[in-house]
Amino acid sequence: YEGTNEINRMLDTTRLLKSSSEGGLESAFQNALKAVNGSGRPPGSNHISMVESKVSESKRIAIAALHSISHSFGEELKEQQEVLALVADILIDLYTMESVWLRVRKLIPMQGEEKSRVPRDIATLYACDAADRIAVNARNLAGVLAARNAGSEVWESAQRLSVQAPIDTVALRQNVADTLISAGKYIW
Repeated sequence: YEGTNEINRMLDTTRLLKSSSEGGLESAFQNALKAVNGSGRPPGSNHISMVESKVSESKRIAIAALHSISHSFGEELKEQQEVLALVADILIDLYTMESVWLRVRKLIPMQGEEKSRVPRDIATLYACDAADRIAVNARNLAGVLAARNAGSEVWESAQRLSVQAPIDTVALRQNVADTLISAGKYIW
């Protein structure tokens, strides 16, 4: 371990797995996977359904990743720093993507569609970037797991997350920048 951040990344994943195993790891994963599968939506043409689809698919990846590494490595997992880091990065991006999106969803009814357009654009941009990072980390993890004859569910989820309709992120970024420039300050 090189520093505190790296140590925390390792601890996040191992503690999550440990707390899951104390309550029945297999049933915890199955229940979580059922909940996520039930909430999944096909990607739509609007930004709201696209972000929700990315969050849902990212949850599938996180659950599949935790499940696969716990079965593939067992007690040896504690020594697999790179594997733990990949899963930790997936979990961190998922957590922040969903947190940002949930805050925006609360904001829309309070401020209305027009006033919440820029925060929605920010959440969409973040979801696009985070989903790409999650997909890359999941593909890398799937490669590690494939060497152990496991991880097909991680690979399949990573492929689904990678396939996304093109979105004009340049226009979204320009909209956010124009709003901040015209306000002359950070307004959130």
